[in-house]
Amino acid sequence: MIDIVSADGTTLVARHSGRGLPVVLIHGSSGGLDSWDAVAPFLVDSFEVWVYARRGYAPSGAGTDEKSFADDVADLRAVVAAAGGEAHVVGASYGGTVGLHAALNYSSDIRSLALFEPPLFATGAALLPVLESYASLIAAGEVAAATRLFAEKVARVPVEVLDAVPPDAGDVAEAVEEWTGGAGADVAFEVSGSVPGLAAATQSLRVRGRLVVVAIHSRPVDVDLFRVFWRELELLGARVYERADFERAVGLLATGAIPAARLITGVQSLERIEAAFDALEGGGEVMKVLIDCRP
Repeated sequence: MIDIVSADGTTLVARHSGRGLPVVLIHGSSGGLDSWDAVAPFLVDSFEVWVYARRGYAPSGAGTDEKSFADDVADLRAVVAAAGGEAHVVGASYGGTVGLHAALNYSSDIRSLALFEPPLFATGAALLPVLESYASLIAAGEVAAATRLFAEKVARVPVEVLDAVPPDAGDVAEAVEEWTGGAGADVAFEVSGSVPGLAAATQSLRVRGRLVVVAIHSRPVDVDLFRVFWRELELLGARVYERADFERAVGLLATGAIPAARLITGVQSLERIEAAFDALEGGGEVMKVLIDCRP
C-alpha cells in the first residue's frame, strides 16, 4: 500500500497491481479499500489497477472539514496523478457520482469513464425548504409523511409508485402477516438505515427467514435477539457486489424481468451532464438520468 497526499493535505491510502494503462476504481458509500477485490483480478492482465480508500474511510485520513464533492474530486485527481496523470476511471454508487463531477471539470485527466448506478439525488439551495420540512415532520413523529417527502422530493421516486402505497398502510409486520396468511416473509431487506425499519423487517419474517441488512447504520442499534432466537432467523450483511451478482443482474435486464425502461427517465451525453442535474433538481417525474460517456 502507498500513501497519496490530496490537495488539502489529507492522506489517502491506495494500492495498485497489474501492468498496462492505469484504471482507477472508486468505491461507494458502503465500500472501502477492499471493495473491488472481486473485480481487480479480471483487469490486472491488461491494466494497472489502482484502488484507494476515499477520505473518511480507514485507513485513509478523514480530512479537516465537512467533505464536499470538490474534496472527493481532488482526491481522485491525486490518485490519477500518482498513476501517471491520465487514467480510465470506474465508479460504483457514490463513487460513480464522484467520477461524473471529475469528468465535468477535469476531463483531460480521464481516458474513459465507466459508472455503475451513480446516485443523482436532488441537490442545491432549492432543497433546503424540503429538508426543513423533513426535520419538522420527524420531530413531530410523522415518520410516514417524512418518508413520503424524502422519497418524492429527494430520491425522486415516481409519484405513481408512491401513490400505490396507502398513507395509512399501518404496521408493516401486521400487513405482511395478513398478506402471507400468518406465515411471514421469506426474506426482508433492510434498506432504510433506521431503527423502525430494522424492527419492522425483523418482525415481518417467517420462521427461519432471512434478514439482509443493506443500509448503512451510522451508530449501534438494538436488535430483537429474542425474535431472532425464537424464529431461528438468519442475519446477513451485504456490502459489496460479486461477479455473479453482476452476471445475474445483466441476465434479468436482458430478459425483461426487471422493467428498466420504467426506471430510466432519459439519457444525456457527458457534455449535457449539467442538464441532467438540472432535471433532477427541478422536480417533476424524474427518476434516473443516465449519462452516455461514449465519444
